[in-house]
Amino acid sequence: MFLPSNTTDSSPLGPLYRNLIREVMVDIAATSTVGDLVVDMATLQTGNVTNVTYVLMCCTYDVFTLLTDGRVLVTSQLDFNIQYSIPVAELDSFGAILTAYVIHVNLTSDVSLYKDPDGLCNTTSFYVTMEENSNIVSADLGSLTNQSFSGVQFYLVPGGDADRFSIDSSSGVITPNSPLDREERDTLVFRIAMATRYDVTFGTVTVTVTDINDNAPTIVETWSSEYILQSTPINSIVGLVRGEDPDAGENATLTYTIVTEAEEDFSELFFINNVTGVITVISNFKVIREHIPLKIRALDNGEPPRFAETTVELSLLSNDAVGNLTRLEVSVREDVAIGTALVNATVPASAGDGTIVYTYVMQDPSGINVNFFDVHNETGEITVISELDRETEPSHQFFVEPIADSGCARQGLILVVITLEDINDNDPVFKHQTLQGTVRENTPIGEPVIVIPELAVTDEDFGINGSIYLHLSGTGSNNFAANSTTGLIYVNGNLDYEAAQSFSLTVEARDRDGTSGYRSATARLAIELQDENDNSPQFSQEDFHFFIPENSNDSAPVGTVLATDRDSGQDGKVDHFIVDGGDGVFQLDFSSGQLTLVRGDLLDREAVDWYTLTIRAQDRGSPSLYNFTNVNVTVTDVNDNAPSFDDDTLRHTVTREPIRTEENLPSGTHLLTLCVTDPDAGVSGAVRLDVNTGGFFAVMLDNSTQHWAVVSMGVLDREERETHELGITATDMGTPALSSSITIVLAVGDVNDVPPTFLEPPDEVTLLGGSHPGTLVAIFAVEDPDVNGTIEYSVAGDPDGLFGIDEEGVVVLDMQLPNDVITRNVTIEVTDGLHLTNTTLRVHVEDGSSLSSLEFQQDNYDFDVVENSPSGTVLGTVNISSDQSVLYNFQSDQMGHNFAINNYTGGIVTRLPLDREESDEHYLIVVATEQTVNPRKAYAAVAVRVVDVNDNAPEFGGETYDVDVLENVPVGHIVFSPSASDADVGENADIVYSRAEGDDTFTVDPETGAVRVNGTLDREAADRHLVVVQSTDKGDPPLSSTVTVLIHVGDVNDNSPIFTQGHYNISVPENNDDKQVLSAAAADSDIGTNGRVRYYLMAADNFTIGELTGEISATFTFDRESVSSYNFTVLAVDGGDPPRSSAAEVSITVTDVNDNSPAFLRTPYREMVPEDTSTGTSVFTVTATDADSGENGAVSYQENPGGICGDLFLVDSTTGVLRTRQSLLRISPTERENCVANVTAYDHGPDQKRTAVEARLRLTL
Repeated sequence: MFLPSNTTDSSPLGPLYRNLIREVMVDIAATSTVGDLVVDMATLQTGNVTNVTYVLMCCTYDVFTLLTDGRVLVTSQLDFNIQYSIPVAELDSFGAILTAYVIHVNLTSDVSLYKDPDGLCNTTSFYVTMEENSNIVSADLGSLTNQSFSGVQFYLVPGGDADRFSIDSSSGVITPNSPLDREERDTLVFRIAMATRYDVTFGTVTVTVTDINDNAPTIVETWSSEYILQSTPINSIVGLVRGEDPDAGENATLTYTIVTEAEEDFSELFFINNVTGVITVISNFKVIREHIPLKIRALDNGEPPRFAETTVELSLLSNDAVGNLTRLEVSVREDVAIGTALVNATVPASAGDGTIVYTYVMQDPSGINVNFFDVHNETGEITVISELDRETEPSHQFFVEPIADSGCARQGLILVVITLEDINDNDPVFKHQTLQGTVRENTPIGEPVIVIPELAVTDEDFGINGSIYLHLSGTGSNNFAANSTTGLIYVNGNLDYEAAQSFSLTVEARDRDGTSGYRSATARLAIELQDENDNSPQFSQEDFHFFIPENSNDSAPVGTVLATDRDSGQDGKVDHFIVDGGDGVFQLDFSSGQLTLVRGDLLDREAVDWYTLTIRAQDRGSPSLYNFTNVNVTVTDVNDNAPSFDDDTLRHTVTREPIRTEENLPSGTHLLTLCVTDPDAGVSGAVRLDVNTGGFFAVMLDNSTQHWAVVSMGVLDREERETHELGITATDMGTPALSSSITIVLAVGDVNDVPPTFLEPPDEVTLLGGSHPGTLVAIFAVEDPDVNGTIEYSVAGDPDGLFGIDEEGVVVLDMQLPNDVITRNVTIEVTDGLHLTNTTLRVHVEDGSSLSSLEFQQDNYDFDVVENSPSGTVLGTVNISSDQSVLYNFQSDQMGHNFAINNYTGGIVTRLPLDREESDEHYLIVVATEQTVNPRKAYAAVAVRVVDVNDNAPEFGGETYDVDVLENVPVGHIVFSPSASDADVGENADIVYSRAEGDDTFTVDPETGAVRVNGTLDREAADRHLVVVQSTDKGDPPLSSTVTVLIHVGDVNDNSPIFTQGHYNISVPENNDDKQVLSAAAADSDIGTNGRVRYYLMAADNFTIGELTGEISATFTFDRESVSSYNFTVLAVDGGDPPRSSAAEVSITVTDVNDNSPAFLRTPYREMVPEDTSTGTSVFTVTATDADSGENGAVSYQENPGGICGDLFLVDSTTGVLRTRQSLLRISPTERENCVANVTAYDHGPDQKRTAVEARLRLTL
């Protein structure tokens, strides 16, 4: 705010002048700006008084100022909620108040402030009110604009008053960091940024600090008449009290009252105007008092109110005491020398007969003037005795009392009024020595510069001596100008931030309006130029190409795509965005332009080996400017895929289903074909195979088919090895090399190539002659490693047919044995159908005529034993009745491997725990032999059956199975059947299957274990499932085992590509050099070839499309005048079998550029014109057309100078009508035959096109 010099002057008021209080109502707009006029006081004068001055008595609200010429101006933003009242005193040349005005300012407005119904897009300014000194205060930007700001992030922009506040980044709620003080600053301004994922908008927040009544008024000025005569008229002004309150509005509006006290009440004598503080007389004085202490209270209108009090000292004199009052006025310069005689205060000669001698006495009730003046007691001469200062006391008043020597004659008092004339003895004073200004570049000339703190200058001198002229100096000062009246700094030149960012200026304040004899002071003004967003970001290169290995981890750097902006601050800060391409695999750092990998799991060269990204660089200006570039990212191969075997081979690996061949085939036989692939590129995709079988097998590559063959390296012998596990490893040539291994079970089929072999056959037995048929002779066991032969026993060398043998190898007597003591040799034969093996059994026959036969109590014994029973478990006893001692033994030692027999009792026990799964039945022959000279023998067959216990859990062929299934298989489809077996028997081996883990997408058949699909499979929703199958036997307690089935859902082409837009509407300017018009993008949720999209155009002649990128380009230059629009269809087709597709419509509108000049319908024009055609007559019309549209095609006409008699015609600019400008009679005969007028047709495009034509006229009589 600019403060004129006279606002600090005191205002002495003459005590004896009648003054009136006048109230005036003034209407001004609430949107008035700095420097707008409120009222011109000179227009309010009602009399012819000249040389008046005006002073503000109080209450400027810091938004008004009073100029020396009487104009009241606005100096700050007005508050629509405040009722302003401005008291102004009109003073005469002696400083006496002529009129006290109260200017009531009424603010008018029809503008809705603070709200922007259009929301964020148009909200660039926010107006917030906050109460001062409050600990809990905030402002919600969303409530100010009726917007939710969903997805918007808020940030404070450094600068201005941003450091005074905090902002919630999500909600936009603004909170001051500390309580605000309106008296310190009533308006705070700062900027905010509102950012979404794709855009940034900037706004300006203006915080108006509302007032609370936290300051009491202060009395800044009191004045009173030194004497009040008893005869003073009613309504005379006798005093003034002026207070100030730093609060605002009602809190700063003061009401003045006289304080009534119990002992003294002066309210019946005096009245104080509650607005202006002017004290007037309201009653005749009946009682004379030399001293009247009038207590005045200044009370603000706050809640609760605050007040200040002062006492105005008044002196009341009787008319008799002062006699006739004479007024003596004198003006003198304030720098008058000490000792200067000013005037003689003497009794006029007419006042006496000349014989009376007077003594003059100075009466100075205030006690002030006696320090500055002396009155000579004889002559009445008034002399200066001390230095005077108008700025301290602009006038002095005292009385001189003439006292006659006789004491009889009495004269009235002489009122001496000495007014000091101002000299220029004070320098201007800046309120602030250092000022900071800000202004945006490109600000128009005449716009103000924001200066903080305000440029305020005062000068205690008066009139011209206190009138200030402001002068700017320093480099660049010609770009600015200062308004000496308002103190505002204005733009006076073209400001370019890129040329100069700041200016350091000196502001010189010169009084006397800068004329001769001025005094001056200076202040420093630093003006910071704020950048305007007039430069768009520029990339460091036209396009970018980066490479990244496909096995890169998340956060791996790809490259830097950096753009710079010549602007500064927010305008020069560049944000980078991916606006197209990349499929979400990459992320671009907002500020640095660093491109990084964020979805390394999607980076797979075998699926996508190339990405094209469109990058937008956008500055943070408002509005923002931007630029684009393309980034091509090539995915380089790494050896990340191990070789894989074909599905049929893997099935044998997973299920361990053997591949069968036969034994005895020659070396080099082709046993198995393997198909191995590796999707990697180069050496990483080259594969070699190794087989680990100890040299029995080898792998060989068939170059014609690129398949591998497993061949034998020798003759296979099933009896030597029934199965072979082939460990086959496929290894690629990458670095490091990757490999896959499988194990294939090769089952060697049996060929009957091995004869049966007897196992410890008995070679001789002894029988008693006369033994009856059925007598056990011996038991034979054979071994045949072949599995395809049938064992048959037979007896040879027995012509009498005494012996027989069953299928188990048990030899018994078929006939009664003769009682002849001989040895018979019996041949026992066994055959497997192809081979025959025999052995000889010698049967010794002893005389049995004198011996009774020795027999077991039963011929055959059957015993049961529970498997796993401990050693020594008793099976049973075989015994025989004999009066002789008998020894019991097994027929062969082999029988004693698992069993033991008590030689004396025949009790049989287990020697070892028996395993039923190894052998579920054992056959024993017990021989009982008498201990005599001619011992008898007996034989008994013992069958031992091993009873099963549940000691084996079911077993699967592997721990984990990986299986593949297509997503479109129907419900009930068997995905996999893991089979378990249990070595036990009976219920111990009965298996029930169940699902131990996994979701309801799959079921497990309880009988077969088959894993079936139970719902719709969707690879796009879940590409893998895990099912844990449990097999449980029915033993007591039951035993169980589990196997994990990992189901990979294979993709089928069940999704069509989807375009980002169903209809692309674009505009392209004609003659555009950039042939690329659109990037159509479609996404397919499938993977692999099913998800790879290719693009095609339909009915789009002269357009091409990138088959992989979807970029549509024109093969020609657009010409709107030929074709103004194009419509065609773009087709996206995936690589599935059969393929799926979708279509989008493309509409291209060709916008006009001014590329055609107007064309006249005829050239030249030839017309016959009568020479007597009067002035202003239409002769003919020229017509031109322009193929362009809009302003580019709008045609106007003008006549061109030159041409024979061309100045005789004028053309209508709109219609092309040619009219005569003046008479045609004046032209010469030659001109009649060759009269030519030149006309130009021009369009209204930015690059204006013009065409001229000649109108050849022949004048006729």
